[in-house]
Amino acid sequence: MMSSPSICVVVPTYNEAESIARLINGINEALGGHPHRIIVVDDGSVDGTREAIRTIDGNNVEVINRGRKTGLGSALACGLRTAIGYHPSLVVTLDGDLSHDPHEIPRLLDAFSPGVLVVGSRYVEEGRWEGLEPTRILVSVMANRLSGRLLGTGVKDLTSGFRCYPSEMVEAILPKLRSVGYDFQVEALYESARMGYPAREVPISFHKRRTGRSKLGPMEAVRLIRLLCRLKFYQDRFTTA
Repeated sequence: MMSSPSICVVVPTYNEAESIARLINGINEALGGHPHRIIVVDDGSVDGTREAIRTIDGNNVEVINRGRKTGLGSALACGLRTAIGYHPSLVVTLDGDLSHDPHEIPRLLDAFSPGVLVVGSRYVEEGRWEGLEPTRILVSVMANRLSGRLLGTGVKDLTSGFRCYPSEMVEAILPKLRSVGYDFQVEALYESARMGYPAREVPISFHKRRTGRSKLGPMEAVRLIRLLCRLKFYQDRFTTA
């Protein structure tokens, strides 16, 4: 068992049996030159996701079975807490459905510098969408513009889950995070900026999921609006105090 990888990769999953092996193999190919550990946080999949992971050769994959679906943000928080327990230099997060290409991880690593959060972005030059419906793109654009306008982080893609965190940043922001859904991404970025950690965006290609169904729904939009109201309220109160 690897005790001190230089990189931990956190992958939240829920019913990703058809994509998870390909994703893990892709991560291993992308990070072949770096000691790394992959932490899969499974939210109670019922399609054989965990069984599919057992077919993969290697001993650098850890699976956390949470038994029931509790939300993306909750799963990410669990994975991040587990990751920093290994004391890596960096923690990478990405989706489990191959919407993020694991072979683009080196692009995030190349942009890394100490104390900086690197965000894989669809909204910077050369960032791309691949195969998604216009309505899905429109929803994302609107969510990011609203989040950016209200919170003023200077980041264009606040909802991207393809990130590279310095380990010390994870330790600093985790106690502050309360979100359990997709809004976790926005809150994590906001808290890192509030604590003085800068962010750098690099272009990525965001792909339509190859298999299975999207987990996004109306409740995620409600959660995001609630989060923005809460963060904006505290931001304004702090500014005027």
